[in-house]
Amino acid sequence: MGTIFLILIVFFALASSGAMGARTVFHGFSNLNPGKAKVQADFRKIQAELSNKRAELVPWSDEDRGLLSLKRNPYKEKTGSVKSAEGTFVTIYQEPMVMFGYKRYLGKKENAILVVMTSHHEYLYRIKNNRVEVALNGKYFGGITPDYALISEKKKVLAKITRLKNNDYYPMSVEGRDVGSIGDTKKAKKVNPRAFELLSEMSPDEEKKFLALAFYFLVRNGFEKIPS
Repeated sequence: MGTIFLILIVFFALASSGAMGARTVFHGFSNLNPGKAKVQADFRKIQAELSNKRAELVPWSDEDRGLLSLKRNPYKEKTGSVKSAEGTFVTIYQEPMVMFGYKRYLGKKENAILVVMTSHHEYLYRIKNNRVEVALNGKYFGGITPDYALISEKKKVLAKITRLKNNDYYPMSVEGRDVGSIGDTKKAKKVNPRAFELLSEMSPDEEKKFLALAFYFLVRNGFEKIPS
């Protein structure tokens, strides 16, 4: 029996149970290969939810960048047919510093959106077909490869994380220059682990590239139940 035919049977069975059943099915269809309008609406919804709490974040600065912790408080995941996660990365002093919201649509392959906010910047990530596109403050910024390299439209490597099997912190580079290391939430051994270690000086442009990749890694690698 064809897949489409099975879907139609389920649809009519649920729809016959009343309007609530029909609404549930239509909601499910809207999350299966969602169109551009649906994705944009979901981006706006997450952005609005985070913006309402943005004033609670401590101001982002070069000096405080090294205080960011791997800990998230609060943090929650939903693992139904449509998966989602939201949380706040805090400083080592438990101050809220970075917020994020993630939504994954129906399907075997990851088809998702992610919004990350600091007090000053907003990164948007569109994840689909093993590709990740990043926008910073509303403008296209680059793409992220499966091996955690941030690349430009011309395929230039802007930033990279080198994952080492037995390490709890991985080297990070920007424009080919080593700038420090980033922690693995699942491997960190310290009681209050920092997100970054051994950070070097970075220009504002370098920091944007560093964070575009680092935030994506911290959120995606930190999922507890949602498959990556």
